[in-house]
Amino acid sequence: NFMLAAVAGIRATIVVLVLGFFWVETAWPSGVTAILVGGTICALVSSTANPRRTAFQMAIGTLFASVTGMIVVFGLYPLIDGFPLLCLVLAPFLAAGVFMTVRPKLAGYGMGYCIFFSYLAGPDNVTVYRPDLFINDAMALVFAMFVASLAFAIFVPSATPWLRHQLLRELRSQVVSICTKKRIRRKDHT
Repeated sequence: NFMLAAVAGIRATIVVLVLGFFWVETAWPSGVTAILVGGTICALVSSTANPRRTAFQMAIGTLFASVTGMIVVFGLYPLIDGFPLLCLVLAPFLAAGVFMTVRPKLAGYGMGYCIFFSYLAGPDNVTVYRPDLFINDAMALVFAMFVASLAFAIFVPSATPWLRHQLLRELRSQVVSICTKKRIRRKDHT
């Protein structure tokens, strides 16, 4: 539906502009990360049943990933050496994210946790131990998701009657289209 796509595009544009304005006004070092994540989250959750709730859950999951990522990067990485130990250290943290993701009520939290734990605590060839950079990036991720959640709550929420009417009309036309195509095919074969 063109109208739904236009609303989603305008909403993402507003989120990017708000985050961009905040970045420019504050000279925030991780402002670019916030802008990219804000637009990405708008695109990821716009087709979910409740995008506001999903973006909010992803923000909470990312907040959890920030805390656990900080424990892994600054507490555990300095104590390990080699790939087997890296796998052993990361396995329980990744398993927690996967566990949340496969539970319907926790899926939004798990999605935010899995994606951004990997982003924040992902091992590099040369691990950088800069808490200020880590905290700035973590704040940017969580802040961007909260802004996206707020945008979904304020700018044309998914519960808006005319938006639901658009969706229902589109679904009805698709059902009619499918039903008439099957009848035509049956007539051709008989």
